[in-house]
This record gives sequence, C-alpha cells and structure tokens, in this order.
Amino acid sequence: MLRTYNPISHPISSLHTMLKELVINVWCKASNINNCIALLSPNFIIIYNQYGWLSDEVDNVYESCKTLSKRERKKIIKAFIINNQIEVLCNGLLLPVELAKLPGVVENEMKPLLENFYKRLLDLGFVPGSKLGYYNDLIKFNNYNTCPVCGLANIETPDSKYIEDYDHFFPKAHYPFAAVNFKNLVPTCDKCNKKHKGSNKPLDYNGKAYFPFEAGRLPIEVTLKLNKIEYDGDEKLVENPSFSYTGDTEKNKTWNWLYNIDERYSAEIKRFSYSWLRRLKQEVAFNPDKTIEDHIDFNIANFKCDEFDELKFLKIALLKELKTKQEWMAVYH
Repeated sequence: MLRTYNPISHPISSLHTMLKELVINVWCKASNINNCIALLSPNFIIIYNQYGWLSDEVDNVYESCKTLSKRERKKIIKAFIINNQIEVLCNGLLLPVELAKLPGVVENEMKPLLENFYKRLLDLGFVPGSKLGYYNDLIKFNNYNTCPVCGLANIETPDSKYIEDYDHFFPKAHYPFAAVNFKNLVPTCDKCNKKHKGSNKPLDYNGKAYFPFEAGRLPIEVTLKLNKIEYDGDEKLVENPSFSYTGDTEKNKTWNWLYNIDERYSAEIKRFSYSWLRRLKQEVAFNPDKTIEDHIDFNIANFKCDEFDELKFLKIALLKELKTKQEWMAVYH
C-alpha cells in the first residue's frame, strides 16, 4: 500500500467480538446438555432475538456442531484465532488456516452465515455502529482524499452519504472468520478492489504483505527511471518508465502483484507527462529570471504539501528524474 490507515476505535468492532464468542464459546461448546441461547453473550442475545433469520441460522450451526469431536473443535478455535491476527499474518509470522483443513461445518454452514454478518447484519439497527459511520470517521481521522492503496483515484469524503468499497484483505470467501474484523476490512477504490485485487489472497505471492492498518508507517516514495523522453502523435510517452519504491522489498512485490501498481503508474506517466512538462516549460518562459532547477525545486516542494492529491507523488518522481538528465535540462535553459 502506498499509505496505510492509522486505525481508530469504533463501536462497529464489537460485532467481531460477539462473533468470536459465538464461535469459541457457543458453537465449539455445543452439546445436548445446553441449548444454544443459554450460551450466548448478553450483547449478542439482543441481536439474536431481533432477527428470525439470524436466530434460525445460529441455532442450525449449533445443532451441527454437537457432533464435532474435541479435536475438531480445537482446530476451529485455533483457526479463528490465527486467521484474525491480520498483522501477524501480513508479516509472514503465521500461515492462515485454509478452509479445506477445517471440518466441513465451517465451509458449509458457518461460512454462509458469517458472510451474512457482513452483508446483512452490520447495518441493522441493533448492531452498534454502521459501515457508513465507521468509514466517515476513519477517513476523517486519516485525512485521506485518495485511495491509500494506489493513490490514483479520489475516494468518498466524510461529508458524503456514500462510501468506498470495503475490501476483505483476506477474502471472506476463503477466511470467513475474519468477515467482520475491521482490521481486515480496508476501504479502497473500486479499481483496486474489484478490477485488480478481486478475490486474490494477499499471501499467495511471497507470504508477506503490508498490514493495511499499520499505525504511523511512512508513505512509500516512488522513483521512476526513463532513458529518454519521446512522445507519439497522441502526446503519449513512448517508453514505459520503470519504478522503484521505498519500504519493504518483499511487501512491495505483493502490493505490485495484487494491484498492478507498476502497470497503472506507467499508464498515468505515459498519459499525463507531456502536459506536466509543457506546463513546466511555460513556467520557465514566464519567469526566465529563475533557473530550471529553481522551478523544479519549487514545484517539488509545493507538491509535497499534498503529494497524494492530483497525482502529485508521480509528478514529483518525474521532476526528480528530469533533474538527473542534463541533456533534458538543457532544453529548458
């Protein structure tokens, strides 16, 4: 990720706590001695009693879990705990537990219900918080105007009545125990979520990924390299630029693989660099008392103030590359 979110505390996270209690303290303790409702936490009983579809499905899973062996119950509990340690998983310190390694009741009965925890339950009146409220608070706290994954697309502001997609970073289709874990729910632009990442699992490339809610992580700085500046008849750059990034090398590879970052950044540079450099040339012509170096340094410093708005982080990378090429600089003198 170009930038990570600084996490916030929010009431909506309580649903995940209820889900943990449901899996570990109810379903994995299912027996003929107690009925399901007797084991439910007081907070979840309020929700359970409000929605007939929910109570029916919770009870059905409970009945199916009665036949689980002690070993199978331990496997489910272990999988729930591991698959919700999102930061640890991203750092490659643990491997997530796949559905195929768990008793069939998890995929066949728990998974559909847990997916509905996200799709249906989160925004209902008796569940604390809402996806809209959490999104607005998170975006306002981080003061982000563009997608933190790519930096290319504008995202909905806290004043909007709409929100961006929540990407299940570890997809709920594969890891349903993290379906409502808001350390796994990452607001991203539509292109990053649907057109690029899709249902890809973040550890499939090399076992490491950026944790989307790593507090205080410095943004990635982008460097680009070009051999020459040459444009076609449509004013598009002929050469594909190459890119390098600060940060963790292995996690950068995953970021690039998941979201096609190099390809997308290259497309933006090829599309817009002509107009960016034309404007620079106009600035130099308008104020010839300053050197081209002065103009570039001023623009870089100015862009840095809000570098993730209007593709300025890519403009900065282009201007820095321009400074390294004396033959290009001579054109502006």
